[in-house]
Amino acid sequence: MDDTHIKLSKLIAAAWADDKLRRRLVKDPHTVLKEHGIPRAAGTKVKVLSNTAKLHHLVITRKPEGDFQEGAGKKIANFTICFL
Repeated sequence: MDDTHIKLSKLIAAAWADDKLRRRLVKDPHTVLKEHGIPRAAGTKVKVLSNTAKLHHLVITRKPEGDFQEGAGKKIANFTICFL
């Protein structure tokens, strides 16, 4: 797991523990990500969705670059958790 994923995991854990942080992250993700040293690609937007016991979000990630073959296993699984 790279540094960005570690920072993102820590931020999510902090948001679970701190409702004020969670609300800020949902409302103003760019600022909160920057405060936590989490980079994002220039010109991209970030939208944060918060799952609840009765509502779960399924995000279809962008297709990996290069030759894509269904069932590429670990590479695809690793790619799906990256949104930056």
